[in-house]
Amino acid sequence: MNAVRTHSRLLDVCSTCAEAWAELGSLDAALRQRLQALDNGQRQDAGDELGVLPAAPCDVERQEALVAELRRRHTRALEEKSELLRTPPHRRAAKIRHARRRFRSVLLAEMLLAESIRRSAQDPEEAASLAHLVARVLAGFEEPAAGFPAPRRVVVLRARAAAHVANATRVGGDLSEADRLYAELRQDDSFATLPTAVQAEIDRLEASLRYDQRRFPEAEALLGRAAEVYREVGDRDALARTYIKRGIVRGSQGRAEEMMDWLEAAAAALDTTDDSWLHLCIVNARINGLCDLGRYGEADRLLADNLHRYTANEEAHLNAIYRGLEGRVALGLGDARAAEDAFAASQQRFEDLGRLYDAAHMALLRAHAMLANGETTRVRRLAAELVMQFERRGVVSEAVKALDIIRGSETSATLPLPHSI
Repeated sequence: MNAVRTHSRLLDVCSTCAEAWAELGSLDAALRQRLQALDNGQRQDAGDELGVLPAAPCDVERQEALVAELRRRHTRALEEKSELLRTPPHRRAAKIRHARRRFRSVLLAEMLLAESIRRSAQDPEEAASLAHLVARVLAGFEEPAAGFPAPRRVVVLRARAAAHVANATRVGGDLSEADRLYAELRQDDSFATLPTAVQAEIDRLEASLRYDQRRFPEAEALLGRAAEVYREVGDRDALARTYIKRGIVRGSQGRAEEMMDWLEAAAAALDTTDDSWLHLCIVNARINGLCDLGRYGEADRLLADNLHRYTANEEAHLNAIYRGLEGRVALGLGDARAAEDAFAASQQRFEDLGRLYDAAHMALLRAHAMLANGETTRVRRLAAELVMQFERRGVVSEAVKALDIIRGSETSATLPLPHSI
């Protein structure tokens, strides 16, 4: 009511305002259209919806009603998301399918996707399950008449969810299935119509798969395309993520100096606090790069200087990464026994998280440490298992490293950093 009185007073004291306001006409129909857009998935940003100026005193009340309706829908979506998270994964799809009016909002789909992304590093199986649900929720927005495409926001959400299903599948270690999912996504007729920022996100995610497959030129090309978009739109955090990945790709090709240059570029692009997750990703990569350069003392000091960052962060996969880096430094400093223990601990943590490909890499590094300790029989048995694991995933280069261990050859032990960024 205060808004109504203020509006009326403005029109009373300013004839120019009154005339201009009258020319705008009533927004009653526009408000109804916006609410209808929410129902069919054509949601705009909340700022656009809340920023519409009413044209007459009576419309102010309608505007307040719109705000109340938006809040109600947001609360309902939160409640529905919580209910789905409490439901056993194998029953969620049926719950959505059998509901008559519930679990059918774009807001809910967005919340499920955000939760999937948040969980991908810690629980890839659950992350993939939640991203799958996005398509189930959005199934209610199919146009009944042939020839009418789904609303643009729905198309974008479906594509992003499909990409994050593929990424979670990759994190879980099934590289061939992730490859198939990305190919399916890019072959969809709607892919070419996606906003460039969404295509850049998909490129950045798929680059992690190409890195895991050791298809480095493809990873570089995807990251280069994504970086161009992020520079153009000014997304500094996404640009930093892309630079970190490019550095990791270079480091995995034995180009550690170039890796460090990309990490410096990432730090310069980063527009977050010193305690950010991305800052720690840069620290992880720098430690690995220093080890690649044989500067193990510097790597040890950098790891020690950032111990508080690892312990302050509650994400379990960070502990797995930390222990892997600790093993890498120990091996370089000549303490093979400590290195073996650290790699074994990292391997176990990755296995507990369901990140079996990363666990296999830790096992490969543990085999290097075991070989340095003179454990020939046990290490060859472990390496033989790893050969089969890497061959099954189609990663020939890592299978060759495992074969080298069986032959008794101590090749350079490089830590392939997991892509959780």
